[in-house]
Amino acid sequence: LKFPSLVETIEPYLTDKTRSVNAREMAIHLAVKCREEITQHSLLRIALDEMENPGLRSWAARGILDFGNAEIKAHLKPLALLPDNNNDNHDLKRYGIEATWPASLSATELFGSLIGSQKNKIL
Repeated sequence: LKFPSLVETIEPYLTDKTRSVNAREMAIHLAVKCREEITQHSLLRIALDEMENPGLRSWAARGILDFGNAEIKAHLKPLALLPDNNNDNHDLKRYGIEATWPASLSATELFGSLIGSQKNKIL
């Protein structure tokens, strides 16, 4: 699947929200499977964008977890601190924790986030 102009071909699908969700999901999968490091910033923008399609956010965060460098993974910290109040946040939170613990996420932040999630479920 990897070819010389792959990044130029898929990048518009990663950055243009007017493209179909299915096409954008395929672009994310191609970027991840072909381990195109230059797409990490686009995947990060998708993962962190609260206005983005939840499924695309999860695929992008999972992709960063799979092949992202340490610097990019550290930027997923806001996902690790999300409230766990719906299934979309649950997946994003898990990927954020896996990407940032222990390098960028302190024990206090981790346990605070997990305890906060449990309090939300009890209330």
